[in-house]
Amino acid sequence: MVKALIILLLAAVVFGGAAYYINELYIKPDQELRAEKARGPEPPPPDASLPELEKCLALKRNGDVTGARTALLNFIERYPRSSKIDAARDAVGEINTRLFFSPTPDPSKQIYIVAKGDVLTRVAMRTRSTPELIHRANNMSGIMLRIGQKLVIPASDFSAVVNLQAKRLTLFNGKQFFKQYRIAALPPGDATKKPGLKRPPGKVVAKLAIDPAGNRVTFQDPTYAEASHQITISIAGHSFYTVAQPAEGTKGVPAKSGLGFAREDLAEIAVLLKKNDPVTIE
Repeated sequence: MVKALIILLLAAVVFGGAAYYINELYIKPDQELRAEKARGPEPPPPDASLPELEKCLALKRNGDVTGARTALLNFIERYPRSSKIDAARDAVGEINTRLFFSPTPDPSKQIYIVAKGDVLTRVAMRTRSTPELIHRANNMSGIMLRIGQKLVIPASDFSAVVNLQAKRLTLFNGKQFFKQYRIAALPPGDATKKPGLKRPPGKVVAKLAIDPAGNRVTFQDPTYAEASHQITISIAGHSFYTVAQPAEGTKGVPAKSGLGFAREDLAEIAVLLKKNDPVTIE
């Protein structure tokens, strides 16, 4: 009788231990895995940069655009991986263009006093600017200048960096971020499907504006505001064009190729970039 009890006890220990290990090694992990799948993915941790961004945007809403600009640039430098980094860049770009195209003087702008015989092209050459930039920055309705007239000339040292994967063109003025623009259409072919492909740096070769009638126009023409733009750069297949330009084959309008932008975006880029400004495509 005692022997039988011992055998039963040993059997219980052996089979009980086996059942325990089977449960721990197979059944329990499987149950935990099923429960984890049922719960779904863990929510990402809260973005610690959001309160800082809200402080920057509050300055902008309250009218302190220069303070907001400084705060936002610091934010971009401190939180390059923030979930709202694009919102911060967009806000900086909006402020930058507002200040850049304002006739209000500031330390980054030079003042030019119109002298006898001056015309916009001559002033642009002397100040290393462009006629269309001076025209827009001073809210001029025409191109005639008056002797003694004060012209505000923004500092203009632009370069463009295109990120094909992100579908974004970023402008820098000097070494500082200025504004980013979304690319609405990418060039055809395999070039855009090769991340990390190294392309030699390029530059702006020429700029062209075509009005709705298919005529070439300049900033002096009344139809310039409705024009579609083409910026030719020295990197084959990657020139910039207005997505909503007139039909291909219209007088003076090249076939669509390269990088397409919204009309208002490319019109602004065309004012900011001048011939020989550097362009990099990543």
